[in-house]
Amino acid sequence: MEALFVYMLLMLLCICLILFLQWMLWVFIHYNRFLPFVLTTLYTCNQHLSSTVSYTHLRAHETKAN
Repeated sequence: MEALFVYMLLMLLCICLILFLQWMLWVFIHYNRFLPFVLTTLYTCNQHLSSTVSYTHLRAHETKAN
């Protein structure tokens, strides 16, 4: 019984993965003109979030908050 449950769960996971990939393909085909904008935005956000800040900058925010 447990093996059947695991098998059905794996099948459901595979179906969900296939549906997700089909949806991504549909979005890519229909919204291809927005892809450069999305990629640029994601890259900019990543650069902003991963950039380092100086201790002085952090202290300035702390001082401003108080």
